[in-house]
Amino acid sequence: MRDPLIAVMSLGNFGIGSTWDFSAAPVVLSTGPGIAGQDGPLSASGNALTGFEGNSVVELYGTFTSLSFTVPAPEQTA
Repeated sequence: MRDPLIAVMSLGNFGIGSTWDFSAAPVVLSTGPGIAGQDGPLSASGNALTGFEGNSVVELYGTFTSLSFTVPAPEQTA
């Protein structure tokens, strides 16, 4: 696959971040608050995508035969 897009809905929780670490660097194309306009956008740094109840569309640039991600900071409830 080439330059895959991933839609993310509701990553993280109100005031409590969650992180996904990808095998390639995600680029945030669009982002916004989660349900009921709470909290805010997702952000990418290196191969990590972090959110606080945000939604986003990210792209992984390149050609891939497989992709993977881990969740070092899983979503928690307040």
